[in-house]
Amino acid sequence: MSKFFRRAKNCSSDSSDFEIDSDYEQVPSQDSRESDSEQPGTSEKAAVSKKDQKKIENWLMEPTDESETVEERHRKEIESLQAELANLRYCIVEQDEKVYESLLKQSSLHQELLEVKHKNEDLEKEKRKNEEQHDEIIMLLEASKDKKINYIKEDADEKLMEENEKLKMKIMELKTDLVEEKTKNMSLMDSDDPVEVHLTYEVKNLKLELAEKNREVATLKKQLKKVKKSKKLRDPGNLEEELQLTRSELEQAKQELAFANEQIGMIFESNEMTRQQNIGGYEKQIRELKDRLIAREEEIWELKNK
Repeated sequence: MSKFFRRAKNCSSDSSDFEIDSDYEQVPSQDSRESDSEQPGTSEKAAVSKKDQKKIENWLMEPTDESETVEERHRKEIESLQAELANLRYCIVEQDEKVYESLLKQSSLHQELLEVKHKNEDLEKEKRKNEEQHDEIIMLLEASKDKKINYIKEDADEKLMEENEKLKMKIMELKTDLVEEKTKNMSLMDSDDPVEVHLTYEVKNLKLELAEKNREVATLKKQLKKVKKSKKLRDPGNLEEELQLTRSELEQAKQELAFANEQIGMIFESNEMTRQQNIGGYEKQIRELKDRLIAREEEIWELKNK
């Protein structure tokens, strides 16, 4: 690039108009030249570089030589105009670069806009597809009513069934435990152990079992409430059958639990009868044990004091 294309530090610096003696041709002012060469979209004056501006100022400061010919004056004027033209070309190139950068930014923004538009179109297509699938599922569910096809159970129903199965298994285990406890009680009645120890052990275990049963019943009630809430959004025709089945299973579980409680009550009664029958002998054994304990404590106290 030519030396005249170096960027000027101040492209908006003003240079005063100048005129030549009346003996020579008048040089057009800078404003008039800029009006002819002004590009669309630019409002500031084009300025010459420092070197060219200095050259013009030196030429203007030179004394007028009457012996100078018109051709020499024209040559100097042409050189100054060429320098200014070179500076104008540089400014045009710089402006073109800015326009090019602006076009690049505009193109990138347009590309991003197209990408966003494509994404929105894809989302709309996916939305329409989901709506169509939803409509198809509803139609299939409506058709399944006539064919008596059961709906797929929700997670809450499955959990409720699992809890019912667990409760049934627990009840079976309790039944076996009750049988074992009965045989154990019979053996304990013939043993020499204090009845208070046995009764305390039995009562403690039975209370734990009752607490566990109560927790299971509370859990089932919570599950049933969740199922009722979830079934409000589902079809009432088919859900009524499922609800009736669940209620029957729950009622059966309650009956089994009541039977287990009845067995536990029988154990309580049996233990109470045993305690009432043998209370005298066992109280005597307890008193003897207490006396032995007191005597042993006295021996320990005497040994410590020696």
